[in-house]
Amino acid sequence: MGKGKEILINASVFVLASIISLYLFEGIFRFFILKSKIPRTGGEFSRIVSSRWPHPIDEKKKSGTYRILGLSDSFGVAAREFNYHYVLERLLRDRGMKVEVVNLSVGEYEILDEYLILKRFGERYNPDIILHGFFVGNDFYTAWNQDLLSCQDISIRVPPGVDSYLFPWKWTIWQWLDRLKITIREKKIKRSKHNGKPSLFEFNEKSFLRIERNRIAVCEVPPNGNIPWTAINNHLDMVREAAEGMGATYIMIAHPDVFQFDDDLRGDIIGEYNINVAGYDFVLPQRILKRYCQIRGIPFCDILPELKSKHFRQALYDVKGTHFNIKGNAAVAEIISQFLLGEGLLKERTKKQSAPPQPETDDIQVREI
Repeated sequence: MGKGKEILINASVFVLASIISLYLFEGIFRFFILKSKIPRTGGEFSRIVSSRWPHPIDEKKKSGTYRILGLSDSFGVAAREFNYHYVLERLLRDRGMKVEVVNLSVGEYEILDEYLILKRFGERYNPDIILHGFFVGNDFYTAWNQDLLSCQDISIRVPPGVDSYLFPWKWTIWQWLDRLKITIREKKIKRSKHNGKPSLFEFNEKSFLRIERNRIAVCEVPPNGNIPWTAINNHLDMVREAAEGMGATYIMIAHPDVFQFDDDLRGDIIGEYNINVAGYDFVLPQRILKRYCQIRGIPFCDILPELKSKHFRQALYDVKGTHFNIKGNAAVAEIISQFLLGEGLLKERTKKQSAPPQPETDDIQVREI
């Protein structure tokens, strides 16, 4: 055998072995290292959800206890023990009510993920009310049946099928490394210097404006055609029906984006990206959600007008962040408590509730407002 041919064979073997090794590494990372962020077992539920509660909660509800189940994405867990769910529990207890809040919220969840965790674990806690937090900044978008996988608290979305495994440019390891790079560069997960209280996610100025610019698209008039309105409609129906199926009152909480609350920030975005405001209705998301709830007879708590009407002087969102800070969570908890009390919603159920009659047309998309 000639030396040249031997070198070619060795090189070919090396390349083949390298390719096989890379596929093997991707397989190990995808199927053994990445874990689903939507729990299926009690152990997974404990690791992802209940271990992060401020205090343990028994599945069996004590006699005379009114149980509220919180369901949301990162808005439902931001600020940890200062999150509005736990502040709400304290506010109602201070009024002498025997209330317990079970928080099933998980960061990066979409509506379908929230439905799955509610369906799998909600009924065992026998809730009286389900507070479904909807963040208008990104909950109108959906990943279309993609699995939410996580490693070291860095999550990625993986589409179904074998294509994402067969083609190297779709591998999960590249997606995860890209998210890791973004996390290191953009997000500062740290303790606040103020009294050692936890801070939320922060972005640099350029990234923050870009994120908010993208989110303003949901306010386009007529409604943005790139948003999967029908899917959102169906997923919300699934959550509502699951809540009603376990005898709980379903309540929607509309969390505003910071650009809706902060007029100066909205002005900066409009100026930076030369936005023609004539083509936007900056409260359109809440109008759409309110219409959805009115059609189905769902109690709807719109946080934005209450925040604006109270003329809060202090910042309620984290600096260059999209979540409520500690003061913001306290304000939201107060608004929700007043809503629940004012609407007479804190009543123990005596029988299974049935869904109201459905109209012939029930699409969440509202073309005329």
